[in-house]
Amino acid sequence: MKKQLLPVCFIISALVLFLLHIQPASADMLYFGTSNSPPRVQKVNRDGTGLETLIDFGSSPPALRDIVVDGISGKMYFGASDGLLRRANLDGTGLEVLLNNTPVGDPFALDLTSGTVYFTGSNLVRINLDSSGRENLFNPPLNTFVLGIALDLATSKIYFALNGLEDRIMRANIDGSDVETLLSFGQTSADIFDIKLDVMGGKMYWTDRLGIRRANLDGTDLETVFDNVDARRLALDLPNGKIYWGSTNFMSDQGIFRANIDGNMPELVLSHDGDVHGLDFGPSAPAATPVPEPSAALLFIVGVLGRLCLRRRRFVT
Repeated sequence: MKKQLLPVCFIISALVLFLLHIQPASADMLYFGTSNSPPRVQKVNRDGTGLETLIDFGSSPPALRDIVVDGISGKMYFGASDGLLRRANLDGTGLEVLLNNTPVGDPFALDLTSGTVYFTGSNLVRINLDSSGRENLFNPPLNTFVLGIALDLATSKIYFALNGLEDRIMRANIDGSDVETLLSFGQTSADIFDIKLDVMGGKMYWTDRLGIRRANLDGTDLETVFDNVDARRLALDLPNGKIYWGSTNFMSDQGIFRANIDGNMPELVLSHDGDVHGLDFGPSAPAATPVPEPSAALLFIVGVLGRLCLRRRRFVT
């Protein structure tokens, strides 16, 4: 018994040290697509510095629609007007086509745990990333289309916007069942472009041609964050209490802007020609990065474990 106890204690201590010593790469970069000629996939620091072009589509470009970053696997996904869903490494290498003949809607959403992607457009469509299992989850009324989508995987809900005869924000189960209307705006022609969720805060945010709005996840307590701004793409920086968006006309400029999550202190982050298509945060490096030096708290925890193991060994002896 005592011959086995000491090695086990040291193994446990070493495992705790390893797990606590490795920290995931922080989502400190903003990835976005542009409609410049040619369209590009670019990234920039959250303060607007360090602009870098990752992918340049050359002389025969598709029009980029949306970008989703998977920081865990170090991949980014983007849709385009040519009906192709593409994927690349976060440094722009390894560009590949995952799906052909996808709906040409603007935003899309990924559920990487189940390997599925949700597309907007003339209807709401779900497709497996291996191109199998295509399903129409929701068919909107005549002269109405789906634009804007967000997933709440913890509650298996999907949020999406309808634009057309009557603009609405809808919610349904992840399989498209139990559809409900959360907000109805009438014939405003606002065109809801993008939806983002703050699940922990119980809020949803969205952009339209008239401004940036938010409400509770059940549609109550509607608020205007910014008015009279033609916002298209939206990204939430919740750890730092910031909201980012792309606009072609705000503060006498166009590009990427940010403000406090309550709408105060707006500022231009990056002046940029052309529309911004897709905004998402991700790490600058695709993999977890080790901390150079263990912290004092980390060493204290391992020390306590070691002393407990030694005391246990004397008791067993």
